[in-house]
Amino acid sequence: MDLVIYSAQLSQSFFSCLANAVEGFLDLFLAAAPNSTSKGYKDDGSVGSSLHSSSTSKNIPAGAVASVVLWCDGELSKFASAFGGARILANLALSPPPRNAKQPRVVDGGSGHLDPGGNKERQNAIEVAAQCVDQAFSCASQNLDQVGLPLTPRLAEYIRSRLKGCEGEVAAFLSDNWSHVTMDWQQHGDVDLEE
Repeated sequence: MDLVIYSAQLSQSFFSCLANAVEGFLDLFLAAAPNSTSKGYKDDGSVGSSLHSSSTSKNIPAGAVASVVLWCDGELSKFASAFGGARILANLALSPPPRNAKQPRVVDGGSGHLDPGGNKERQNAIEVAAQCVDQAFSCASQNLDQVGLPLTPRLAEYIRSRLKGCEGEVAAFLSDNWSHVTMDWQQHGDVDLEE
């Protein structure tokens, strides 16, 4: 459970900072726009620091938008490296699904005997990984969608490669909110299980 809490804290910190950086960038263009304040809010009370707001989209050059999206993509890659590395996912006993459901691949201490507890440890690891991934997706969606950068599908691509072949099983534990970004994960997992 400590990994889930840590992934929530890491994700919230990272994605709120990323969203604040993007908002700060957008505020540079809002300062030149009429009827805007220094905080990035229009006079009617709605948030103006979004790529979707009409006042912002008219003032930002296309090259600047492309640059901020490219920069965010690089930051997502760095986040996925930290998330999938020694910080979170590497601490879990993730492995591809067994080729034959009756015989797990886990071997007990080099003795050659199958470890009946191996499936339970693997299942627990998959459940914890799903909770951690859910936290990352939630924080990314909450923070980046608000500024007009729905990058959760791109984050899903980066994290998928770090799930060591069990992405289909992880996707099964995720809430239905993420089925649109994990649809490929489930199809990949179904194919592996049939082999």
